[in-house]
Amino acid sequence: MHILETVLLIGFILLCFSLLQHLANQKLWPYTILLLAFGLIARHLFSALHLPIHLELSSDVTYFFLLPILLFGSAIHLNFHQFRLQFKTISFLSTFGLLLSIVAIGGLLALILGWDLKTGLLFGSLISATDPIAVLALFKSLGGPRRLALLADGESMINDATAVVMFRILVAIVIGGEALSEKVLLHSVGEFSYVFFGSLLAGAVFGYLTSLALAKIENDLLVETTLTLGGALLVFTAMEHYFHLSGVISTVVAGLFVGNLGRSRISPSVAHFVHELWDYLGFLALSFVFFFATFHLDVSFLANAFPEWLWVVLAVLLARAISIYVSFFITNRSRFFKDEPNVPMSWQHIMNWGGLKGVIPLVLVFSLPDSYAYKEVMFQFTFAALLFTLFINGSTIAWLLKKLKLNLPSKFEEVQTIYDRLFDLEAAVTRLKNGKPLGISKKEIDKQLQNWLDQERELLSQINQIDKEQYHDSLAMQSLIIERSVYEKLLERQEISEAAFFELDTQLDVQADAIEYPEIKSRALDKNGKVKDAKLFRQRIFELRRLLLKHPILKRIYLLDEQRIFLDRFMMVRARFIGSKRVLRYLADLQIKTSNPVLVRELDKLIARYEKYLEKADLELGKLKKEVDLSTYKKEVLSHALVHQHSPWNY
Repeated sequence: MHILETVLLIGFILLCFSLLQHLANQKLWPYTILLLAFGLIARHLFSALHLPIHLELSSDVTYFFLLPILLFGSAIHLNFHQFRLQFKTISFLSTFGLLLSIVAIGGLLALILGWDLKTGLLFGSLISATDPIAVLALFKSLGGPRRLALLADGESMINDATAVVMFRILVAIVIGGEALSEKVLLHSVGEFSYVFFGSLLAGAVFGYLTSLALAKIENDLLVETTLTLGGALLVFTAMEHYFHLSGVISTVVAGLFVGNLGRSRISPSVAHFVHELWDYLGFLALSFVFFFATFHLDVSFLANAFPEWLWVVLAVLLARAISIYVSFFITNRSRFFKDEPNVPMSWQHIMNWGGLKGVIPLVLVFSLPDSYAYKEVMFQFTFAALLFTLFINGSTIAWLLKKLKLNLPSKFEEVQTIYDRLFDLEAAVTRLKNGKPLGISKKEIDKQLQNWLDQERELLSQINQIDKEQYHDSLAMQSLIIERSVYEKLLERQEISEAAFFELDTQLDVQADAIEYPEIKSRALDKNGKVKDAKLFRQRIFELRRLLLKHPILKRIYLLDEQRIFLDRFMMVRARFIGSKRVLRYLADLQIKTSNPVLVRELDKLIARYEKYLEKADLELGKLKKEVDLSTYKKEVLSHALVHQHSPWNY
């Protein structure tokens, strides 16, 4: 009967999750807020009906099973280049900013509630970390600027290391009676360095090895998806429990590597399923965590300790504000961060109000020994801060986004949306003209074509009304999108190597950054709009490998093949040639259709630029053909084309 009751309860909860998600999709309430409210209502409903409920979600299950699923699933969708673009800012906010918050909370609690400073700092260390689960859920449902969401996600993922290390140190001082000395401080710095950098390295190594394993498997959906799931759980538990590193950081970095390096190594037929599966696993994990956060919670303590917990919550909010605004004041003005985009004040307001608390503070407060006199008080205050930030901050941040007009797409994003729709429509028209769908009459086809052509004309009229300053950047970004789609198709058809693809992908990322973030344009591109060589890490690696080939011993160690290096270069230049031709066709077609003289001038400029790219790639291809043995390459491409039934070199 216990098993039957549990299965029935889980089935009922899952049905409710689906209903709540549907309500959230209607933009009525954020999904996380609905889950918390559902947990409170279900608790009182089951109690009133005297239903025996035996289902619980322990902190260990949440931390070691559900948290890595959420982190890894979010990380595989992140663009490594975008994450790296803000890495210094995220790291500074996750270290200096979090330490500032700990000190502010400790001082405020000592001043307001009369706690001794060390006890206040201990509470500050466990409550200052923003929770990855809560923040990921919040920004996933809200939308808003993509880089703002990445900044918030990155901070919530990385500040775990700082919080846990500081918590361990302060537990030793406050509960263990260890005196604060120079030796303790040096040990603390060493432990933090070990946890932070060790976690980064461990996650990178594990993610790279997982991507290598994925490369050895082809078109095996069960094996590839199980490998990613097992890897996420393994790296988190191993780093956290056995190596005493940060499982959060290691899992995020491993997910970044698998999602970026593994993107070209997961079979194309499997890649979509892998991402959909991780989205679903993340949905389930998030739902259970937030539901059980209030399902077994007795909220009577909120009435019994009303003035105290309110002061604590205010101290936490004030400390968060100090941490955010001081940290970004430094990063926006310091030369050390000049190669990263500044963070606008409106974004800082969202980062401040979006610092939600959740699983990690609960895990830390549960780990305090039962003999510690302040454990029960800290537990109540932690839950008060958790509930306040999730219910109040979580339910009002959407209003704040609208107030700051961050929920609306920028003018640039609006233009991009128009171009994307136009591009999709043209592709659909082409497919319908060339194909003969079964069961569809010629009259129906002509009607659908006319409908799409009318939509296309409407989109072109919208493009003709775009502000002058938006033309060039929007066209340039659309050209990069077309180039990227060509490179991905070449990679899928094995007409380009992984090394060549990543070099081209990096170039496109840097060019896109220069368009989106004008403050870094001069540092990323030369006067002709091309990526500066100093920015291309893989190009430097390419040159280094060529130098290594000249030394026979190093050549044996690295097992380098000179023909392989030149072939990689040939494939990269050939891909750029094909991509430039594809962009030129698109721009020429758009030029014929538009009558706006300003748009025509901008199209002329962009066409001239891509014609230069095409000419340069053609000249380099001629030189490389003399140094590369293409017979093996052609055989591989033709063999793959026959197996997968497509025509090679047809673009």
